[in-house]
Amino acid sequence: MRRLAFLLLLAATPAAADHSVFNVPEQDWGISFDSAPLVSHSGQFDGTRYDLEATTSTGFSIVLHVEPAPSGARADEDCRDHYWPQAAQTPGILVESVRHEEFRHFLAVAYFVANEVDGERRIEPHTNYYSFKDGQCVATEVSQSFPMGADIDTSDFSEFAESFRYVRAH
Repeated sequence: MRRLAFLLLLAATPAAADHSVFNVPEQDWGISFDSAPLVSHSGQFDGTRYDLEATTSTGFSIVLHVEPAPSGARADEDCRDHYWPQAAQTPGILVESVRHEEFRHFLAVAYFVANEVDGERRIEPHTNYYSFKDGQCVATEVSQSFPMGADIDTSDFSEFAESFRYVRAH
């Protein structure tokens, strides 16, 4: 019985946090965050736009887009207003779940998406962070997929939100 309780405790223990830093090419800054260990990450830079995709051992997904701000954009709101209408078209988005929030030096939009993957109904919490930084619009989307009806563990979202920030490139 003690062994079973110990194994259940181990299964409920979140993965140890890793600290990740990604520098944005041709900028003097980057982003940092804490998360479960990354199992994959890739970045692409085409001279003006930088895209980063990373996935943790818990299936938590981080997608970052950095590109020159549209003409006239000068604030976080301008970048959110540029990106959110595109993100809001995501198939399966539960419109009643959409929440707009201010979060430190980002504007955030949190929402749920219901979809089907390989015949299994899934629910995906998402949070999109938007900001304006040095003439660039920055959009960061974090998400994780769970079986429909399962308990949704938001610990990855909390850990990311508490640690996500801009850093000086090194």
